[in-house]
Amino acid sequence: MLPNEGTEAASDGSRPAGRDRADLLWQWPAAVLALVAMLLSLRGLGHGFLLLDDVSFIRDHPRVSQGWSLENAAWALTARDERNWMPLARWLYLINMSGFGGWAGGHHLVSAVLHGLAVWLCIWAWRLWTRHTPAALLAGLLFALHPLQVEAVAWITAQKDLLSAVFTFLALGCWRKSQAPGNPSRWLWGATFAFAAALMAKPAVIGFPLFLLLAAFVAEPLEKSACLNPGSRFLRRWFPLALMAAGAAALTLWAAQSAGAVDTPEKQSWISLVHAPVGVAKYLGAFFWPSGLCSQHPLPRTAPVAAAILSLSGLIALSVAAWRIRHPHPWIWWGWSWTILMLLPSSGVIAFGPQGWAERFGYVAMPGLGLCLAGLLRAARVPVFHSDSGKHRGGALTVAGLLGCGWAVLFWKQQAYWRDSETLFRRTIAVEGEDGSALLKLGTALAAAGKSQEAAECWAAAYQKDPGFLPTRYNHACVLMAQRQFPAALEAVRPVVTGHPRWAEAHLVLANALVENGRDAEAVHHYETAASLKPALPTAARNAAILRQRRSASPPAVKP
Repeated sequence: MLPNEGTEAASDGSRPAGRDRADLLWQWPAAVLALVAMLLSLRGLGHGFLLLDDVSFIRDHPRVSQGWSLENAAWALTARDERNWMPLARWLYLINMSGFGGWAGGHHLVSAVLHGLAVWLCIWAWRLWTRHTPAALLAGLLFALHPLQVEAVAWITAQKDLLSAVFTFLALGCWRKSQAPGNPSRWLWGATFAFAAALMAKPAVIGFPLFLLLAAFVAEPLEKSACLNPGSRFLRRWFPLALMAAGAAALTLWAAQSAGAVDTPEKQSWISLVHAPVGVAKYLGAFFWPSGLCSQHPLPRTAPVAAAILSLSGLIALSVAAWRIRHPHPWIWWGWSWTILMLLPSSGVIAFGPQGWAERFGYVAMPGLGLCLAGLLRAARVPVFHSDSGKHRGGALTVAGLLGCGWAVLFWKQQAYWRDSETLFRRTIAVEGEDGSALLKLGTALAAAGKSQEAAECWAAAYQKDPGFLPTRYNHACVLMAQRQFPAALEAVRPVVTGHPRWAEAHLVLANALVENGRDAEAVHHYETAASLKPALPTAARNAAILRQRRSASPPAVKP
């Protein structure tokens, strides 16, 4: 039985005295906190689309840019481009484009509203679990205002994280509702469908059913009688939801992997796997000291074996400690297991890309740390957390207000780095140093801003830093083509096509370089390949037709 669960209903079926008032009182601070989070997020109204996927995934995407239609909605259900399978998130992008078009402020407004809604649902769900208003509000305070949350809120493409969080906390609350005595099974079905929706927004929350199973050992320890008794609460309540949720998670993971969003075991980077516990440790460190936040925290060039062993040992020790005290202090176990399971899929255990770690990966995980903190305060017998009475409430509100104000200032300041692409990538270089990927992105942002000379210098520096990075070689080849150094451009772009044969633009640049080097026969093939891979490149098909016509009109060579 969960703590205070028996107080939900009196023996005669009536609600206990004071429960109605408590159920209403928590909603006011929750609503205020959600409103504050939404208002702080409105700083993004003056920001634009970023070259960090906002332009290619949303504004200039050949489907998304058209807005909502039945045809595009059907496309979103099966779309597997950009290495993502996220139909609900694509629906949201389509609706936003229909409503706001190219006005980025409207998209940021939607992000602010989603963040506010997620904050309210977070507090609602954790209050159902803890039956303790201060603990739920502390978890919601961290979730709403901690500067680690800025990336998910300030980046338009990360609306998939916001949407997934809304449905995840809805599922968490519905499931807890389904466990109360006398509650109808529709809450159980509501939790299942909400979790399925969360997966369809972003599959990174696949750890949710495992969290429910781990929480089961706290709420109702498994015994032989419970396993053998088919009418036991575990089999009636926990097992059906866990089975359905695990099935939905497996189906979503399979769909995402078939779309290329998740690397197969053969492609799993050893460095990414070894770095996974280090990434989790870095995220936890940023929670306590949120400095050096930026858009990209790349993987190291070599596997950090010693750091991984140290980080893994620390995480295991903390997990064992939380497990050992789970019965007197279940909040600590719930919060810790929630944090680790929500961080795990994106930490590198399942490779979602070249990131070592990213702030948005912990968007859903953040309330777990707040619940851990509430559990520690309860274990220390801090009055306002030791009981849900009104005593010492003034002092607790003062401390929470000061803490929230500090986080709010950092939250507001961090959003300034996301106002445009150049500012964002310069911040990344200032934090993580100059590497090929960051310099490449900064050069692209400078080129989009009309600073062609600075862009060329950035691309040249990126190529010098990391000549083996294929996007860097591609941009270097483009610069060489613009400088009319055609043989060098041909040499630079060939490895790009070999290493990434489905990159349409690389085929186009290679074909152009071949033409300039007098090799029309090879160029035709690459023009046609580019046109087939990306029909939105009319230049490729047109140039292929021109070359074929020119070759057919040329007189055959006379053999000696």
